[in-house]
Amino acid sequence: MNAIIKWVLFVLVLILLVGSYTLYTFVDRIKNGVEEYDYDPPELTIREATTAILVFTKTNAYIHKEAIKASVPALQKLCADQGWEMYHTENGAIFNESQLSLFDVIIWNNVSGPVLTDIQQNAMIDYIEKGGGFIGIHAAGDGSHKWTWYRENIIGAEYSHHPMNPQFQEAKIHLECDTILSFPCDELSTSFDRTDEWYIFMDNPRNNGMRVLYTVDESTINPDGQFYLLQRDKKFGMGKDHPIAWYNTIKKGRSFYSAMGHTADSWIEEAHLDIIRKAILWTGQIQPKK
Repeated sequence: MNAIIKWVLFVLVLILLVGSYTLYTFVDRIKNGVEEYDYDPPELTIREATTAILVFTKTNAYIHKEAIKASVPALQKLCADQGWEMYHTENGAIFNESQLSLFDVIIWNNVSGPVLTDIQQNAMIDYIEKGGGFIGIHAAGDGSHKWTWYRENIIGAEYSHHPMNPQFQEAKIHLECDTILSFPCDELSTSFDRTDEWYIFMDNPRNNGMRVLYTVDESTINPDGQFYLLQRDKKFGMGKDHPIAWYNTIKKGRSFYSAMGHTADSWIEEAHLDIIRKAILWTGQIQPKK
């Protein structure tokens, strides 16, 4: 009998240890990502004299599997409707001077974790500063990227958390439209309700030089991000001014970031897709289809 009890206790302790290690590695991957890089660039066949959009979906931290699966065909249709050519890849080695020069806009679609080598990072910086367009969507602005230039110049704010009580909430968002950087906000919805995982940032990107396109009405959500024993210091929001999509110029280039886009349903929302289309037009300095 004692032997059976010992074996039961041993199995329980083993399960506890394995479970604890699995939880630790899962949380660590989400927060810090894993360093897995690509070194062999893909082969490209981009037609000359065409507007080309690169959609990049590499995930070295949390994987927004359903959102990415839904977003790629949605972006393909958006591009096709506008007469643009789209190329989708998870290969970070495409971030080299010769291949990036083929694209008008790069979209980091729920990219997470450290995904580029130092050389690839420098190629992207050079591409943007010389006039390239960049769009980051949702996880592209979380805290897993560990790239100071990117956080300061592209995102312009330090990620804190997202709500957990509940994780997905319906909220009202409001349009801001100024003429300083000529973002084409005409025809965008001025105020509407939508459901998403609403990011909370430690600082306000508006205070760091970013031009805000949409804010989320924080009175319509619960920003509490406490999660059992793992996150006990996240019971706060950003207050009355809570930007959720913004844009900026970086030397000759242009960048846009939207913290929206976690859910698969985001990619069948006409109002959300309109925001992405306008962002492509502005960052790529592309004339709209007549």
